[in-house]
Formats: sequence, structure tokens, C-alpha cells
Amino acid sequence: MSNASDERGHSLASPDGTPSNSVGKILYRLDREVDPAAVAAIYQSVGWTHLAGDIVRLGEALRACSEVVTAWDGNECVGVARLLSDRHFHALILGVAVKPERQGRGIGSALIRCLIDTNPDLCYHLWTHTRRFSFYRRLGFQPDDTAMERPCPGERAPKGT
Repeated sequence: MSNASDERGHSLASPDGTPSNSVGKILYRLDREVDPAAVAAIYQSVGWTHLAGDIVRLGEALRACSEVVTAWDGNECVGVARLLSDRHFHALILGVAVKPERQGRGIGSALIRCLIDTNPDLCYHLWTHTRRFSFYRRLGFQPDDTAMERPCPGERAPKGT
């Protein structure tokens, strides 16, 4: 595994190669077997109740991911990002969330970099609101107007349909 780093250049992979290390007091872990209740608490804190409402389904989704990185402050999970990848050409970053009271401290950036550093040669894709474009631009992403989406059942239809 390649080492990821936060804005200050701290390693997110320990010297022995295990996929976790602390940055300041935050510990970053690459582990698909993360407690789904911990992730649900993060999603609930940012208003993503559709992802937080079914712990069993969320646990299955986490285990189905190619990678899951979480940020921990002691025993509290404060951030998460997920990755689906073919491991050769493309990867999709999903479910990036940091508890509101922890935002603006570099945790989200470190989560994204940790995922990208697992395989920096892939083409990375993600969906986000336009208000988040500047955040992702700082991480090397560019807007693309060619994407299409089929909304999840029960979600509103996209504008212009």
C-alpha cells in the first residue's frame, strides 16, 4: 500500500505497512470491517438518514466496497470515505462524510488522499453538490458535465427530466 498523507505531510500508513496511523490525534484506518453503527452515526450527523437508517444493509455495503477509510479520535469515528473500484482503470469515491463539528480540519482531505493513494494510477470519479466543488478541486478533481444518474427509489427525480 502506498502511504497517504494529509496537508501537513503526515503519513497515514504505519512504518510496518499496516493501513493505519495517527495524524495529530486522528487515526486513519483502511478496513472494510468497520462497525456500521459508527459509520451510521457519521452519516446521521450530516443528514444522510437514507444511508444511516438500515445498519444491516449499511454493513453489507461497507463490506462490498473495495476500500473503506475511517478517521478516529480515540474511540469516536469522526469521518468516513468509501471506494468502489475495478482496480485497473476506474474508481468511484462514495459516502465521504466528516462530523460537522470536525469539518475544516483536514480530515476529509486526508480521507480522500488515503483512498487515492491505494492506487494513484486509477481515474477517480465522484458525485458531489456544486457547493463542494472547491473542496474537491483542491484535491485534483475537475467538474464533468457528461455524467448521468438514475436516482435511488424514493429519491427525487433530477431536474430537467
